[in-house]
Order: sequence, then C-alpha cells, then structure tokens
Amino acid sequence: MIEKYYYLRKATESGEHRCGIAYVVMDKDAHARGVSLCNESEDPFLRDEGFILDRKKKAYYYFEGGLEKARKRAIKALRSRKSSEPVRIDKAKEKIGGLNIEFKSEYAPLLNDLEIKIINASVAR
Repeated sequence: MIEKYYYLRKATESGEHRCGIAYVVMDKDAHARGVSLCNESEDPFLRDEGFILDRKKKAYYYFEGGLEKARKRAIKALRSRKSSEPVRIDKAKEKIGGLNIEFKSEYAPLLNDLEIKIINASVAR
C-alpha cells in the first residue's frame, strides 16, 4: 500500500500557515483520501498527538494529531469503500477550495494535480 500526505496551507497576514493535512492511500485497485482540518479558534495546528490548551476552560486536553486523524480517515474510506463526513463548515471549505476535496473521508476521490504528482513520484521509485 502507498501512503502519502501533504499539508494544506492558507495565506494569512503574517504569511502562509498550515491549516490541515490531506492523506492519500492507494492499494492494488483502489485509492482514498482522509483530511484533518485545524480549527484555529480552538486549537493551533498540530501534526502529531499532544495536548492543547482550552483557553475558555483554562485546561489542557488530549489531541490525537492531524496526521494520524487524516490517515485513519483515509484507511477507513479505503476499507469500507465509502466516503463519509462531508465538509460542511464554510471556513473549512475555504481551506480545501480548488483541491477536489469534498469529504473528510473519501473513497475513490478525483485526485488533484498535487496528489497525482506525489503518487506518481512514489510509484516511479
């Protein structure tokens, strides 16, 4: 199985910032994508698991990590052969605009140019 991921970035006043992860998995005859998007008002971008400060409650809570969350979603879609969890929030849709991403967990998605390039590079090796 081939597994590749890339960061989603968005332009802000202070430059480009990571705002999510897209994870693509390919098996013999199928492929899927999982996405994890950051909610900036509640937590900073975290690739790996760790703890996040809830500013309202002034307490820390466990965060699975965007990379693992996106990977689990991609594998779930590949194994179930189903897409699930459509991206509904407008701010989240802005982060994935123009990338052919409609679901957090998507089976047989139309891959965007970057994903095709990443996959082809790993197949060529």
